[in-house]
Amino acid sequence: MDLGNFNIGKDEINAGGLNIPLIKGDKGDQGIQGVQGVQGIQGERGETGASNVLSIGIVESGEEASASITGDSPNQVLNLVLPKGDKGDTGEQGEQGEQGPTGAQGI
Repeated sequence: MDLGNFNIGKDEINAGGLNIPLIKGDKGDQGIQGVQGVQGIQGERGETGASNVLSIGIVESGEEASASITGDSPNQVLNLVLPKGDKGDTGEQGEQGEQGPTGAQGI
């Protein structure tokens, strides 16, 4: 038998006009992890970016504390929700202040 031209294709082998279909088998197990390559050289340092400007936006009372930042860098706004704290203890009485000037006399 003269095989003549011999081609191996994706789905068949062609040998001298004889086409032999290739049957795909089950997928095999994954192979072992290869050796990690050598670390490359460090790249050049990038340019310094614009400083971020973070301003306070809405501050409101709520049941649970939360915060959100809106806007895009470098101009962003921090919004806060803060729960009301417990009432504190009564402070000590302060010192008496200086006497003020005498007021104008009435007629």
